[in-house]
Amino acid sequence: MQRMMQYVVGILAGGSTAISLILLHLFPIWWVLLIIVVILSSFLFVLFWYVKKVIDWHWNIFFASLFTVFSGIALLMVVDTLSIRKWFIVFIASSVGLLHSWGVAERLEEFYSGSTFRRYMMMLLVFDAYALMTFLFALSSFFVSTFFFLFVVICGGILLGGLAVHIWRLYFNVDRQSLLIWGWIIGLVSLELIWIIHMLPFTYAVLGLLVTWIWYVMQLFVRFHLGERGIIWKKQAIFLIGNALVYIALLFFFVRWV
Repeated sequence: MQRMMQYVVGILAGGSTAISLILLHLFPIWWVLLIIVVILSSFLFVLFWYVKKVIDWHWNIFFASLFTVFSGIALLMVVDTLSIRKWFIVFIASSVGLLHSWGVAERLEEFYSGSTFRRYMMMLLVFDAYALMTFLFALSSFFVSTFFFLFVVICGGILLGGLAVHIWRLYFNVDRQSLLIWGWIIGLVSLELIWIIHMLPFTYAVLGLLVTWIWYVMQLFVRFHLGERGIIWKKQAIFLIGNALVYIALLFFFVRWV
């Protein structure tokens, strides 16, 4: 029964997301966007609520799927290339479907022990961060205004801080309040990072990637710090140096041509 539900829930979530994104792709009108967002959000909530009555699964799954849908829609709004838009539609719909299908198999008591599933959710949220940062940088380039850019920077800092807290909650079964101070720190640092990165002469897709990359490393080290073993610097030094070298190489040998 649970295995059958796993497939049915995944197909319903992924299929509804795919249909919604295809309709938005075919009819890029603001009222169509509003109707689809309301209907899809309501459908995903009802689907989650119904399944939760049968098996005990985690609210993080619903929030992650909703966040993925919103960030995916935001990313599609600023992508012009048709082939890339189609690829993103397939990727986002498949990700939401897999998240629900896999989530059914993860009982609440097993949620914090399923390391593979947690990593999948974490990487999905990292993609959401990239999509939202790309969208915000695109908005700042479309609407050139100091006030509007300040609004974009503040929104970016709040979103990245909130996403970091959400990711840490996947690994630590603690009260959200205990993680808020670190979330504010990540948010403030991200705010400064967005301000600095936007001065680089790159496209908004590249700027979103550069910000998300550094944010990912920061929240990862905070997660290590919050863990029982703390940060093992001997092991993480290689990771830091490797990331720094790849980051610099990307800037000099690839990004400057984009």
